[in-house]
Amino acid sequence: VIISLGTNDATLYNGHGYTGELTEQDLANNITSMLTAVRNQHQNATIVWVYGQMATAFKEVYEDTVNNFDNNSYYVYARSTTLTGINGHPSADEHDQIAEQVIKFIEDNNIL
Repeated sequence: VIISLGTNDATLYNGHGYTGELTEQDLANNITSMLTAVRNQHQNATIVWVYGQMATAFKEVYEDTVNNFDNNSYYVYARSTTLTGINGHPSADEHDQIAEQVIKFIEDNNIL
């Protein structure tokens, strides 16, 4: 299972429209809830959480929470270097670059 979530959340909470406060513990709890829901549906699956395509806020929270969830969950930091798509999003070519980073991580760690 590959999850790619959090970039927009990090941007929103990083002063772009959200007026509340998100603590690192709140975020870690939300990440754990998501991982638990996935694990409950896919008990034996490898979970790979990809983060960083557009943002780096809370990078350590994602990394620590995912990597410490269980022995079959992995965090991958995958980032485009230029973000030339619309509104700072990755272009099609940049999505290919990000996918290559994820594939390399999976192969290097013998996940498949």
